Amino acid sequence: MDEATLMLQFLATGSIFGIYSPNDGCLADIGDDSAPGDNLLAAGYCIYSSSVIFVLTIGKSVFAFTLDLMYGEFVFTRENIQIPKAGKIYAFDEGNYQLWDDNL
Repeated sequence: MDEATLMLQFLATGSIFGIYSPNDGCLADIGDDSAPGDNLLAAGYCIYSSSVIFVLTIGKSVFAFTLDLMYGEFVFTRENIQIPKAGKIYAFDEGNYQLWDDNL
């Protein structure tokens, strides 16, 4: 297996989505008194890599589902997912460049 094929096996990609009420005139709520995202009915993302994970919120909690290839269905795998109040770096980007290991 060549290096490019090997790299593609570990490359993750995904889709981010939001579902808004069809009755709302503006998707972003710009200029009104509501908080950003108040008019979202649901939101989530799907990561496609060595496994497929679908994460969804409908407002009160965040749920994760993992694709079971044997059955061809998503299986409920996690509930009440939250970002910790403090902890690790959440983004691997140029903003954290000074914290990267020299080998990286």
